[in-house]
Amino acid sequence: MVLYARKSFLDLLGKEFSWLEKKDFDQLDGKPPPETPGSEMISFWPEPLWKREMLNAGAMKVTQLNPRPNSAKGFACECLARLGWEPDSNWLEKPYLGDRWKRGDRTLWIHPGSGSSSKNPPLDYFLQRAADWVKEGSNRRIVFSFGEADARILTKWSKCRLASEPYAETITPSTPLSLKKSLEKKADLFLGNDSGPGHLAANLGIPVEICFLHTDPKVWSPHGPRISFRRLGEEQFV
Repeated sequence: MVLYARKSFLDLLGKEFSWLEKKDFDQLDGKPPPETPGSEMISFWPEPLWKREMLNAGAMKVTQLNPRPNSAKGFACECLARLGWEPDSNWLEKPYLGDRWKRGDRTLWIHPGSGSSSKNPPLDYFLQRAADWVKEGSNRRIVFSFGEADARILTKWSKCRLASEPYAETITPSTPLSLKKSLEKKADLFLGNDSGPGHLAANLGIPVEICFLHTDPKVWSPHGPRISFRRLGEEQFV
């Protein structure tokens, strides 16, 4: 089996995926993969012309999965059903990147942003959760992390009194791999939104609590052994 993806995402796959051949999608330069003739191809790319191109290049079968399913059965479940695959009964509880949780209760990791501002509760919500965490035990710490889409939230955070406290740390990972390594090293509990970092933490076995505003947790909740979520409404923050 061969997986084509961006190298920054392939870097997340460690020894647990030694059975999988991993190749950089960008190296294709728009051309069909060399493995195309006689292969079965699976992709989230919805363009009909792409499917036709792969079939013309010799693919035996091409399945295009829906990246925005309407079903309430869950994104991963929807994909596997579409493929006709039947996984193990406990597959939703597995930490597929390895169980990296150190079973501590010292550091709360908060990622207050996401790829869409409509999915984010106000920063004040996370500030209050951070303050409560610090009060609940001695020697507790907090980490706030921010991605490329979180510039405005990062600016607000940097002006908060909490950001300058000695027990608070600000992290802006440059790559998914650097985020993964920091989570493995520091996170005892992850708090965030419907976004990639929450899915990453969950698949590292770290306890996660995900906040949902508009998106459906039945569809988009991460999978892993220690998952919880809160369904929040905008009226809570008026």
